[in-house]
Amino acid sequence: MITGLSQLFGAFEHYPSSPSAVATGYTLVNTQLNPIDTFNDPASVILFDKINIGITWGEKFALKALSHRSAVVAGSLNNWYLSAGASIIGDKLYSETIWGFVTGKQIKKRLVLGASIMVYDLKIKHYGQDRSVGINLGWRAGLNENINWFGSLKNINAPTIGQSNELLPQVISSGLLYDPSEKLNLVIEWEQETLHESRIKFGGQFMLMPWFGIFTGHASSPGQLTLGFNVAFKKMKINYAFSTHSYLDISHYMGVGITLR
Repeated sequence: MITGLSQLFGAFEHYPSSPSAVATGYTLVNTQLNPIDTFNDPASVILFDKINIGITWGEKFALKALSHRSAVVAGSLNNWYLSAGASIIGDKLYSETIWGFVTGKQIKKRLVLGASIMVYDLKIKHYGQDRSVGINLGWRAGLNENINWFGSLKNINAPTIGQSNELLPQVISSGLLYDPSEKLNLVIEWEQETLHESRIKFGGQFMLMPWFGIFTGHASSPGQLTLGFNVAFKKMKINYAFSTHSYLDISHYMGVGITLR
């Protein structure tokens, strides 16, 4: 027995998400200008005209072996938009680290494309370590002033890891973002991983005050209810989310976002 992480999930099934994304039904679209979510939504990197830092941490299913930490910085350079950072989940016995490098470009007025290179580091005490590289693609297309079609393709190069050449998760996702005002947005999303059932996710984000918002959502297969909030103070955002699970304990996520300039 190695640890609970390797028994509950395949390698690198955990991808970093901001608390606001988790609270909106684990949707992958970046709606709150959080650098963490550029890992799941590469095309959203073009939203970062200013330098932003995102930091998250938490514990999945109340298991210390599933504690996770992430930090990503995003910004623009010579009309190119970039983000870079890392995420780690696990403990001293078993850990997975993802290093991400994301870029994006506006192709047309309403079309944005993004791409990323992800370096996956797997470390198992007394067994050794291994590394693999994946390529992700993403897009955002404005259907009208209030509705955006978004999606992503993860690990399109079919990377493998370990002596058994375990195939890392290949995921396609697509959805619609309805964003009629600064006080409200609604998301519905479909996600399909090659080895699992498809998931339908939906949620909403509601700004009750300029400095305070609540998020809620649901994801299927397995069923998960999600809830969270966001507090803004000058150039800082603090957010929290939790999610239920059909069979396992509650997961908790905390995060801080900082705009530098």
